[in-house]
Amino acid sequence: METKRFEATLRTEKGKNAVKKLRAQRQIPATVYGHKTDPVSITVDRKGLLKLYKSDAGQNILLTLEIKDGDKKTEENVISYEVVRDAISQEIEHVDFLKVIPKVPIKVIVPVRLEGVAPGTKMGGVLVQKLHELKISVLPSQIPSQITIDITSMMIGDFIQIKDVDTQGQYEILQSADDTIVRLAAPRTATELAELDEDVDAGVEGEAAAEGRDAPAEGGEEAAE
Repeated sequence: METKRFEATLRTEKGKNAVKKLRAQRQIPATVYGHKTDPVSITVDRKGLLKLYKSDAGQNILLTLEIKDGDKKTEENVISYEVVRDAISQEIEHVDFLKVIPKVPIKVIVPVRLEGVAPGTKMGGVLVQKLHELKISVLPSQIPSQITIDITSMMIGDFIQIKDVDTQGQYEILQSADDTIVRLAAPRTATELAELDEDVDAGVEGEAAAEGRDAPAEGGEEAAE
């Protein structure tokens, strides 16, 4: 995966008033963690960061942060570990960056994309995607932008589990091998379909909450800060 360079500024002023002022200036307060060093408080440009997040890699894009401190400048290779957004506006309020080392695996969450058309849907089957993201351990240079699941052979009653994913030895999926990613259910009545939609929505919300990222820790591992 390509690494992008991005400017940041060392942040010395802290507290609610300082953070509020930064956000009014369209700057995002952020923190760099990892590898046996103290956390570093920085600010980054909101518009520039959003532009980077629009790449195929999304928030998993690798960055070389050029951190300015007056006349001095240091560089840190990082990845966005946690992006905190406002519950209503969805605007980014804070970003935790995690330092990365080329040969040390890190844990990231990658979207799942279904590819193709399942023949069973033409017979009235209902395609139910249970997992929309997967948590993986991977070298920084091999982070996939998405994990593609081929559904072109699925008939009614078929399902694809995590253990069926061909990782090609590039990453490890950190979830139960028996968890179902997608299944093709038998045709349902209108009432059953409505109930199914409610169950799926509830399941997605529960999975999203369960997959919430903890605070970053040393060597790509997770631990509460």
